[in-house]
Amino acid sequence: MDFTSQEKIYYQLALKEKDQREWEPAVSFLLKAMERTRTAESRYRYDTELAALYKHLGRTAQADSLRQEALKSSCPLLKSSVV
Repeated sequence: MDFTSQEKIYYQLALKEKDQREWEPAVSFLLKAMERTRTAESRYRYDTELAALYKHLGRTAQADSLRQEALKSSCPLLKSSVV
């Protein structure tokens, strides 16, 4: 299986865990997806997801750092979604 397929699978698993409010497993799957991403834009999208998870875990400093990183994206829609 190639990295792109693995990335998508891990991302979907992360979203599933997030929906079930299982924050730690969601973080783990999202980090695995991030390791396999090939584009900066995908990385920024993952940064915003990870920031939201870290916020739920009370890791506000890490969440803020990831939000700042996501603001470097060239995608206006992604930039506007960073809260």
